[in-house]
Order: sequence, then C-alpha cells, then structure tokens
Amino acid sequence: MAAACDRTETEGSDPPAPAAASPARTTADDTKTADPAPAAAPVPSAHECHHGIDALSQLEGKTEAQLITLYGEPNTKKTFTMADCCHEFEIELYNTYPPGKGHDAVEIHQMTWRDGEDLLTVWAHRPKSDWVILDTLCYLEGTEF
Repeated sequence: MAAACDRTETEGSDPPAPAAASPARTTADDTKTADPAPAAAPVPSAHECHHGIDALSQLEGKTEAQLITLYGEPNTKKTFTMADCCHEFEIELYNTYPPGKGHDAVEIHQMTWRDGEDLLTVWAHRPKSDWVILDTLCYLEGTEF
C-alpha cells in the first residue's frame, strides 16, 4: 500500500490486546462464577469485503466514534488536508472536495483496519462538530490503485 501513496503514514497502533480474564463474582449461595466476558468488537471480514474492492456505503455518515465502537481502534491512522490529496487511492474524495474549489484547508482523517488480508479504509471529514465518515474502501492486501 505504501507504493500507492508517497505520503508517509503515521505509526499504526498495535491491535487491541486480548481482554484480561474477568474477575469471579459470588452468587447468593457463595458459588463463584466468572463475570460474562464483554463481546469483542467485530472487525471487517472477508464476507463484508467480498474478496475484492468494495465500498461499504452503510458506514458513510456514521461518526468516527461509532466506527471505533464497532471495530475498535484502527491499525493505522493519518491526517492530511485536501491540499495534500489525492492519489488514486483517495481519488473519491474529489467527488466531495474537487481541486481548485477552495477546499485545500479541509482536514481528512484516514483510518485503516486489518483482518487477515482484508483491509478497510475510511475517510472522515468534519462538516460540523463531529468527524463523520465520508467515504470507505474495503480491499485485499496488495491491491494496486
């Protein structure tokens, strides 16, 4: 993916660590039982990506916070302005922010989640107070753009 973009990416965070075992709790009859483990956040999976390039339009309009709640922290995240956009990978952003139309200062957040060979990248902008998903791309690792 680095070949598709000559901007450097910021260091990605490590995938979330597995949750620690829940402490046991005592029932009314003094029997110890484990607290139920919290459900793991789903990650983008192959069936969502259809093993090819696909937009997940159902994510568009959601907030960054909603996506992080749904998928956990992204593996990589970077921020750029439309003045520094766009390579083929980000070309769809021009549909909302065409070049030469006064959008150079618009800030974009790019977040990518990995599930095996499947990657989900989303781009968010802040039209009001919240960062909102503008565009999505689900694709296989090694896809050329």
